[in-house]
Amino acid sequence: MALEKVNHILKRRSIIFLVSDFIADPESYRVAMATTNRRHDLIAVDLHDPLESEIGNVGLLAIEDPETGEIRWVDTGSKAWRTAFRQRVEHARAGKVRAFRQAAVDHIGIGTDQDYVAPLTAFFQERYKRLRH
Repeated sequence: MALEKVNHILKRRSIIFLVSDFIADPESYRVAMATTNRRHDLIAVDLHDPLESEIGNVGLLAIEDPETGEIRWVDTGSKAWRTAFRQRVEHARAGKVRAFRQAAVDHIGIGTDQDYVAPLTAFFQERYKRLRH
């Protein structure tokens, strides 16, 4: 993983921005983030596409599991399926936030549909206030 490489290469304490969609299982990166954050100041920048959080009614849709190659057909017209999909997305988001918190890593969420300046500015203003006290 990239964080293990960073820990090996960087000897002096540094500020590290980890930019990712953090789509993998949070347990797969939580420990590495915690380890890096103990040696450095790690800030996770979580990029997310709002279009990936909601699937409208587009009829039957073939979805392929990238790990197994299995193709599954889903009826996006089903309200129950769309509700379950939203719940899975929310569960995944909560898992990311929990992993950041458990690793004691500050994080910034930035949507691909928004200007990145406002979230970054708000993050650093809040961080400055918190670290100053």
